[in-house]
Amino acid sequence: MHEAFARSRARTLTRQSDAHRYRMVSRSERITVAVMSVNIDIRFGLYSLAAEDAALAYTLFERAIRENQLERDVTIFKQENADGTRDVYVVSQHPVIFSGFYKWRSTFEESLQSRVAEAIPPARVAFDWQYPDE
Repeated sequence: MHEAFARSRARTLTRQSDAHRYRMVSRSERITVAVMSVNIDIRFGLYSLAAEDAALAYTLFERAIRENQLERDVTIFKQENADGTRDVYVVSQHPVIFSGFYKWRSTFEESLQSRVAEAIPPARVAFDWQYPDE
């Protein structure tokens, strides 16, 4: 197909949220896109850590929050426990509106678990996603 003709037929841009890329779709191709937003209370953390690991966990969480543009929505807390261990956790200040949450969630969880496993073995991030509208 001639390139100019192909461009003239490609009129619709469909955003692929997980890849942040755009795909040209011809008029003859029918696509149904269902975009659903959901409110989520975010809470995830690492618990009963040594002081050095808690500092590293805080840095890893800061990075993940910045990369996912959640700075305005969540707060990172560090807490010292009676036994001398430390907890580092992230909590949303209000329900966060997500579009495409189910795709984002798995990617986010896998990425953060991988970084934590590499930096603080055998620690595992505990995720507690809450759905306040249900």
